[in-house]
Amino acid sequence: DSIPTSTQNPGVSPAISHVIKSVSDADADGGSVYVVSVGKRYQVQSMQQFFDYGFKESEISYLPLSAIIKMNSGGMLSNFVKSPNGSVFGLSESRKKLIFEYSTYKRLNPSDNITNLSYYLIDKIPSSAPIVDRPVLIKYSTGESLTYYYQNTYANIPTYEKYVCSGFETTNQTPVYRIPQNNYIDNVAANEDLSCNVS
Repeated sequence: DSIPTSTQNPGVSPAISHVIKSVSDADADGGSVYVVSVGKRYQVQSMQQFFDYGFKESEISYLPLSAIIKMNSGGMLSNFVKSPNGSVFGLSESRKKLIFEYSTYKRLNPSDNITNLSYYLIDKIPSSAPIVDRPVLIKYSTGESLTYYYQNTYANIPTYEKYVCSGFETTNQTPVYRIPQNNYIDNVAANEDLSCNVS
């Protein structure tokens, strides 16, 4: 209610979206664009980053700068984001890539600058293959079957017998990660079962 309507302030959008900027490019923030999520505004660092998030210029709402600066600042928008359930993603090429292990995240993002996004914004960004430094076993949010993933290769592990003969029960070196939502990685149909010759 504290935000002026467009009739009170020409150029102000009649509705607010998750991407905002001030009406003028000549004001104090230099025409910066912000993403608003989980109660904070994050300043977009570049148009490349803007498009990495999959945003379109038509999604931008225009507000008075005075209304924008009243919002809590979350600093600069990061290309690493976290969902409310704690899942962490890297963003590139307009897609999100799930990161399972903290060591992988720290290697890619040593500054630890991360943006908290709502479920709504996380779900708006299409998923890609996860980022891993070693083979992993993926358990989807529904069902108990496992999928082996490494270097953009997926393979089914349809039975416990296949799990055992592949050596996972004895070596204990391949971690198992359950993804909280199936759409957090791209919709991959593994076209073959894992061979028992995997080392």
